[in-house]
Order: sequence, then structure tokens, then C-alpha cells
Amino acid sequence: ALIFWGRLERTPYIAGGGRPLISGLAVTYEPRWIPRLYVGLGRYFVQPWGGLTLSKYLAVFEPFEANGLTSRFGPTGDNPRDNQLASVFARWVFPAVGLEIYGEWAREDYNWSWWGTIREPDRSQAYLVGLQKTFRAGSRLVRLHLELVDLQEMAGFGTAAGAPTYYVHGNDLGYTNRGQLIGAWIGPGADSQTLALDVFHAGGRIGGYLERVRRNDAYYWEVIQPVQGNWSHDAEITAGVRQALAVGPLEVTWEAAASYRQNRDFIRHEPNFKLVLGLSLPTGPPAARSP
Repeated sequence: ALIFWGRLERTPYIAGGGRPLISGLAVTYEPRWIPRLYVGLGRYFVQPWGGLTLSKYLAVFEPFEANGLTSRFGPTGDNPRDNQLASVFARWVFPAVGLEIYGEWAREDYNWSWWGTIREPDRSQAYLVGLQKTFRAGSRLVRLHLELVDLQEMAGFGTAAGAPTYYVHGNDLGYTNRGQLIGAWIGPGADSQTLALDVFHAGGRIGGYLERVRRNDAYYWEVIQPVQGNWSHDAEITAGVRQALAVGPLEVTWEAAASYRQNRDFIRHEPNFKLVLGLSLPTGPPAARSP
């Protein structure tokens, strides 16, 4: 189990931002009878710093349902002075066949009731699923990595359930720090798919990846599509290559990628390029090698 507290800083480029409290609890469990299966629960709160009582520092232990809050916060039961995010996650590893599968499913704010969860399990949801699989190719090891992330908003902006996800939240309770997103980097109303392949050899590894990202899709359907018509999504495709090499005690890494983003922010097309060079030097004793 892990519990934490911290303070979020807001971007200096927008006036009026505060310094809210962020707190979280993550609990992971590995059943004895299912080795290498890890299941967990996470819960996180963002709250205004001013006027915090002792109980608010322990908000992660509050009930998940909102009907206990109805009398204080109206018919929806939603507390305007906090932003809650809860998730369940799992990871299962199969060393004998070189396979790892993992995933996470999250929702924002309180449930009205457990029946409400059954009726609308996809309300304000986000999810991630992925796997890694290794194969032998002679003396080399090949790793295949697949990942899917979805932060789409199912309801429209005009409905109570259609507000953007936890990144953009009223009362200065957005899930950001210094203007940077916390959590999934693709942002609200987005989805992404990633395919990567790496080959490991005695001196390091080399590989590449393909990635597609579509952003702000709820905004597209509500605002952009009625004006510009179909085929105007904000979508990006990226192709990259990367390598890591052992040079004496140093590890040298490099990565090069090219992206093309159509209708960035529904304004213009934009190409992007990335070139990264890294040097790493271990400071501890060398790791023991298996015979």
C-alpha cells in the first residue's frame, strides 16, 4: 500500500490558479494461489488548499457512493470542492512463455449508487490495456509491445455527465501540475494505439514503433463537425526508431521520430520531428548475471 500527499503548482501563463492539495492511495495485492498476478485499487483527490480540515487529508477513505452527500451538495451529490479519480488495475506475468498483460480502468467523481454504476459503467471512464511478448530469434530476444489507451467522453458537452475528464475540472481542481498533464499524456477526449518492436542482443537493443493519437474528439463532434464536416479530426501518426548500446561502462541511447498531425487543435496541419541522445553511467556495483 502507498499513500501520499502533495501540492500542485499551476501554470504561470493563466492567471488565478491556486495550489490545490493532491492526495492518493494505491493498494496492490498478489494472491498466493495465483503467482505473478497483481491486482490493485487506486484513489486520488484534488482539493482546494484553503480551509482544509484534518478529515480532508484522509479523503481517500471516504465512501465511493454519492448518496451520502446528497443533503449537503444537492441532487447530484457531487462535492464541488474536490475532484475524485478512482481506478482498478491488474498485471499478469507468465515468465515461461515471455508474456505480460496489464490494464487499468478509471472513473472520475462519485458514483450516485451501485445501480447507477451498472446502468452507466462508461460514464466519465478511461481505460488502458497492453501486453508485451518476447520471442527467441537465434541468440537474440525479440519483444513485441502493444498498447491501447482511451479517454473518450461518451456523453455530449451539454449534459451533466459530458464535462471533460479529470484534466479539466471546475474550481481549479484540474489534474495538472505546472501546466503538464498528470497521468495519460494524450489528454482529455483522446485515444491512442501503439505498436513497438525491439531486438535485444549482447551489446544492447534496437527497435522502432508506430503510434496513432486522436485528440479532443468530444469537442470535434459537438463543435467542429457541424461546421467543417467529416474528416476533420485532430489526429497524429508517429514513426520512430531507437537504440541502446553498451560502450564500456556507459549506456548510449538515441531515438529519432517523425510525426504528422492533421488539424492540430482544428486549425492547421503540422509536422514534428524528435531526436534524442542519452548517456547513462551506473554508480553502483554491476548486477549479477545468471549462468
